[in-house]
Amino acid sequence: MDNKIRRLCIGAEVKERFVYSIDSSKPVHTEMANGKPIGYYVCDIIEKDDYYEIYVKKLNEIHFWKKEMKNQFCHPEYLLD
Repeated sequence: MDNKIRRLCIGAEVKERFVYSIDSSKPVHTEMANGKPIGYYVCDIIEKDDYYEIYVKKLNEIHFWKKEMKNQFCHPEYLLD
């Protein structure tokens, strides 16, 4: 069974955590193109042995964004089917 991650929280302190959430309405990055803002939204989080791969979507393109290392302060939340 393949568990899909819907949210990944990183950080020990609640106020200092960074949260990656799938299909969030808030972009993780915004750039300007032709005078209009274009947002990058988290579209997929894949769990590997030692890290999480985070992918973002810009319009119809999906790009690898970054790796987040697994440590004692990572908390994934999975989708329930």
